[in-house]
Amino acid sequence: MQAGSLSPLEASDYVKRYIQPRMSVLPGAADVRIFGERQVSMRINLDRTRLAAYKLTVQDVEDAIRRQNAEIPAGRIESQAREFTVVAETDVSSPEQFNSIIVANVAGYPVRIRDLGNAEIGPIDERVISRFNGKSSLNIGVIKQAVANPPSCRTRCARRSTGSILACRRA
Repeated sequence: MQAGSLSPLEASDYVKRYIQPRMSVLPGAADVRIFGERQVSMRINLDRTRLAAYKLTVQDVEDAIRRQNAEIPAGRIESQAREFTVVAETDVSSPEQFNSIIVANVAGYPVRIRDLGNAEIGPIDERVISRFNGKSSLNIGVIKQAVANPPSCRTRCARRSTGSILACRRA
């Protein structure tokens, strides 16, 4: 399935919420897997030169986020040489709110994440990609039950997916 006018994150969300549940209840389907899925996370990109200028570390940023009681859904703090997976809890949810988190006070001035880099919404993992006909896509795999008839399972999947994919392309 290709996203059409949807972004990869929007297409992944659509497939996860609408297509996967519809396919999983088909007679003969044991499991439905999505390949190339892009799950949403908050990404904190740090500039190591700025960190060094303020005499701060990636750990200082992580600690500040934890002090703010922030929840980053399976996100990462990244710099050129290192990256850390971070999970914590909060009401902070937009990139602007994350960029405003105070990491430290240097010479009496607050140093915020935006002074060290930026926060942005992006995929959890950019290292995995799925392609179809040379273009980025989402591939859906339906695993049949042990006793299911493969040709009839395939036919049901094709019938069920056609309407869903057309709806996704129109969105």
